[in-house]
Amino acid sequence: MPRRCSNCHGETPPIQLRSCPHCRKEFTTSLRPSPSTIPFAKHDRSPRISLGHIRPRASTAAAAAHRITPRENDTPVSCQYKKVCAEYLSSLRWDKSFFDRQHNRCYCENCYPSSREDTTVQGGSKYVLPRGWCRFGLHVHQVRADIDRIWSKWIVTYHGTRPMAAQSIIHHRQFLLPGDTCLDGTKVAILPDHIPGKNHIYTSPTIAYSSYEAYCPPQRFHSQQTGKTYDARLVLQCRQQPGSYKVQGETINAGSKRLCPFIPNDQIEIFTECIASKLRFSTITSVDMAKDKWFRSIESKFYDALEYHAVPEWIIEPMLPRVKTRRDALNDQKEQWPFRIHNAKGKFPCPQCKRVWKSSFTTVVWRARRNTNVIQVRIEKQACKGCNNYCQGSLAGIESLVWTAYWMCTWILDVFYGIRDENANKRADKLEEIDKATAPHDYARCEAGKKGICRKCNKQL
Repeated sequence: MPRRCSNCHGETPPIQLRSCPHCRKEFTTSLRPSPSTIPFAKHDRSPRISLGHIRPRASTAAAAAHRITPRENDTPVSCQYKKVCAEYLSSLRWDKSFFDRQHNRCYCENCYPSSREDTTVQGGSKYVLPRGWCRFGLHVHQVRADIDRIWSKWIVTYHGTRPMAAQSIIHHRQFLLPGDTCLDGTKVAILPDHIPGKNHIYTSPTIAYSSYEAYCPPQRFHSQQTGKTYDARLVLQCRQQPGSYKVQGETINAGSKRLCPFIPNDQIEIFTECIASKLRFSTITSVDMAKDKWFRSIESKFYDALEYHAVPEWIIEPMLPRVKTRRDALNDQKEQWPFRIHNAKGKFPCPQCKRVWKSSFTTVVWRARRNTNVIQVRIEKQACKGCNNYCQGSLAGIESLVWTAYWMCTWILDVFYGIRDENANKRADKLEEIDKATAPHDYARCEAGKKGICRKCNKQL
């Protein structure tokens, strides 16, 4: 509706004006629009549909390629492993703007159970999922990622390195070649155990290879949350464009040792000279708390024994805590997982009261599966006399380690290949040959005894 000027009383049109068109006096209040002047969109009550303008429905493959990936972080909120890994990453004091939390995911044994897949295919190439690691998302240039279609067309690989080098890589958004300078001023050099004169970037489809000590040496880290000290490692997960790289065998002098149960040694390494144009970071990085010392000592002697017996394709790993080692549970899984109970000398330190004791009747149990060529091992715990805390032990002395590794290999040859070592001293695995049968043993604090697998507590074994 029209309005009148307070100065000349002239009428003004029903439009928004700052001054009177007659006397030029400025208005102090704005005109409120009437319902008739509000520009509502008019819609046809019975619209016509043009079939020529209907977009065809995308195929399933195309839809999957362009679909926004839902958040796959199914990690329990209370996951202690993820909290410790996050604490380690925080201790590096990286810029928080690097990270994209919606892609965080934990692959520990509780958050990613063994029933889930070990490998998957991306960009037409198989890669191994990072079991036992925890990933933390990194921001990427989304427009560039969409143009290059890296999430649907590029393969997934891992790149192990030192934390400072990883920070420099993320900061500069490209990989570093030998001779390049990190943020702390140090220069990237060719690894001592690697091929000299090769200025390449090395990645792998399995984190078991990229996390090898020659690529990413463990960093000592003390957690304020748990009060424990860990060996931590850091690996970047990447995307690489097919055709920009070459595949070759391992170059860390692994010999007969198989590095991954899913990727053969002769296809385990990827190398390229393209530092940026053919390689992009994915949204994740991984942090791993290294294996316990008790396992590392067995692992080393086991691979020495494998090489001696010429059985190179097996790998060893610690048995997951959720695996039940009661006598009846082991027998129930015997068809899929043949097992053996072994007696050895062990050493047990108590982290609570600092008491240390040795036991001549330390129970070691292992099981193996032929289709994966994996053998899993566990040292059963014993309780401390001082505080009744169940403690993780380790094998005491080089002799105990060598004999345990020896019996693992002869057992594999016997069970899976039908080869028996007739010259082996079968009595070397009996209690009286390891120590006197009358040696003291605390039955009440023996975890293996309660499970029915201790050779001292259960003499029928």
